[in-house]
Amino acid sequence: MDAGAAFGISRSDQIERIALAVNRAIDGHAQCISGVAILVLVAEHFGIELSPQAVGLAGQAANGNTLTTGSAATAHIRANGGDSGREPTPATDAPWAADSPFRQSGHMVAIDELTNLLIDPSLEQYARYGFPDTVIGTEIDPEADEWPVGFTDGGFLVYLPKADAGGWESDYEAARVAAASMAREIATHLKDGRAPHTHTVTLDLHGAILR
Repeated sequence: MDAGAAFGISRSDQIERIALAVNRAIDGHAQCISGVAILVLVAEHFGIELSPQAVGLAGQAANGNTLTTGSAATAHIRANGGDSGREPTPATDAPWAADSPFRQSGHMVAIDELTNLLIDPSLEQYARYGFPDTVIGTEIDPEADEWPVGFTDGGFLVYLPKADAGGWESDYEAARVAAASMAREIATHLKDGRAPHTHTVTLDLHGAILR
């Protein structure tokens, strides 16, 4: 049975509702690892198993701004004729050491391996560069080196799964522990049939739950 069937909606629709609710909790903070941890936890309350995936994120907004979240994405942009652009600064409450392997990827998403769906609940943090304030849910080829996403305004993003060099695991597990009660509250809100963006759960300490 589809994991969402018990609630009268499809699996993909249930994942979309969960992602929108998690996006509300992240509230634009540069907390992609925390966001994915919450997403995975909330999904578990609905019998849906999602997997965290570190990625490089490269792209160009409709206004011409380029985006790179790590060294692999910077190399990708340069290799394809673009500039490295303004690289987002890591959140000051969860800085990454200069030698952290996570600096090669720099971003995290979740993957539904059953449907090959990529979910990015924290893209809003890049809206200041001109990218859409949206939640990404797109089907991918898990064997591909690049997972492209195009926008109607002409902008685009490319997720780079091969950029994952680790360095995020301990922070992800810490986020899962810190976010457990938040995830339960969000799941209860959704199971009560309320709109995803109307709950009051938000990250504390200006977005930090990794501490």
